[in-house]
Amino acid sequence: MKASVIESPSEFDALLEPWNELARIAQCRHFHQFGWVAACVRTLGKLAGRKLKLAVLWDGSRLRAVLPLTVRRHNGVRVLEWIGVEATDYCDALVDPTVDPAVALAALWDAVRRRGGFDVVRLGHVRADAKILSLLNPLEPWVETREEAQHLPLRWPNGQQWLQDQSAKMRERVNYGLRRIGKLGFGFHVWEPGEPLEPWVDTALAQKRAWLVARKEESFLAEPVGAEFLHASAAAMASSGWLHLSTIRSQDQMAACHVGFQHDGVLYYYMPTYDAAWSKYSVGTLLRDSLIMWACDHGFREFDMLLGAHDYKSQYGVSTTQLQTLAFAQGPLGHIALSTYRLLAGRRKAGKDATADS
Repeated sequence: MKASVIESPSEFDALLEPWNELARIAQCRHFHQFGWVAACVRTLGKLAGRKLKLAVLWDGSRLRAVLPLTVRRHNGVRVLEWIGVEATDYCDALVDPTVDPAVALAALWDAVRRRGGFDVVRLGHVRADAKILSLLNPLEPWVETREEAQHLPLRWPNGQQWLQDQSAKMRERVNYGLRRIGKLGFGFHVWEPGEPLEPWVDTALAQKRAWLVARKEESFLAEPVGAEFLHASAAAMASSGWLHLSTIRSQDQMAACHVGFQHDGVLYYYMPTYDAAWSKYSVGTLLRDSLIMWACDHGFREFDMLLGAHDYKSQYGVSTTQLQTLAFAQGPLGHIALSTYRLLAGRRKAGKDATADS
């Protein structure tokens, strides 16, 4: 087997068919499908002048493993990161299950290291079960951050049974809320393949941007490239049959939207939004409850709420998965930069702890 590094868009585009075959064999999540990664490369890749640094492992004409990386500059330091980490909740390498992952990843990393062109490696959103850990753990990386993702195992045969098993307070909330919006002509709807994508995606984006502005929060979705990414990723996932769009709507208005994905019995709760004008009706919460019931009705085994330790998730009895951001240096400049960053991060944390204790 031979490892190499891809840095040009044309070489990346040529990976379409072999990557899709590898993804099929590996039975990976949508985050690691070529369509998703390509949407990230062609849109989010414009942010901060990112450059491809993607390692591939070939066995003749067969693609056996991929390490999807990119390089950006931050204060003069070249940072090696995952492709599309801004938008991808679970990041990892893609490895053929018939190949020893430790051997494959060692070959990929050796190719990246020899090619050079970076000072610090910073890999975020790494799950505890990620394949990349067999490579990273021996390197003793710095754990920059720890995060949590939540998922709800779906053990109910249908949505009504799920609702019946919830607290009396939650049952009343759901039933009352659905009756209330129903009287106004609103109900829960799921996008069907063949329907136009643009109205759904545009509405979700507009609602999310308004939400960000109201809370003075920053996100790539607020940038022009955010719209490009959302449309490109939705189109890619629709073509593979993995896109899931849902809404609380009337004949002519969407009060809440969700852009998500479905694959291998898992419904991914990716980007929920709502129109603030309808917030008093709790349309965002009603959409989430309706989604869970729909997933039960359609035989899904898991409702994955992905990253974010939001308070609302705890009411659903979710299970938790740990994720980390791991970093280590490459070369003298990298060691100086990472040491400085760690020192500043430690001071910020100490300041926050002192404020919290006062």
